[in-house]
Amino acid sequence: MNGIMIYSLQTIISAGLFILIYHLFVRNSNTYNWNRFYLLTTMILSLFLPLIDVSGWFTIEKPTILYNTMIKIDQAITVVPFRQVQSSFSVSDFFNYRLLGYRWFVTH
Repeated sequence: MNGIMIYSLQTIISAGLFILIYHLFVRNSNTYNWNRFYLLTTMILSLFLPLIDVSGWFTIEKPTILYNTMIKIDQAITVVPFRQVQSSFSVSDFFNYRLLGYRWFVTH
């Protein structure tokens, strides 16, 4: 539809809702100044109410998942030890560790 037609339809619907509220709740009150104020305010409000975009208030944003920043298996980082790891344990190492343990036990 044309933009002016949509605006006019929204204005008529909002004004109709305000008039319905007036007839249900406000009309029977004895304060005539309040009745005039309500009618004037709601008619002006019904002109500006369709101009407010409320569609952004009700949308749910889905979380953004960045798949490009994940590390691929072929790009994995390999860790190389800085020093050579001792592959065997000799008898002299056994006696050295035993001697260190004995010294620690005696001093403490």
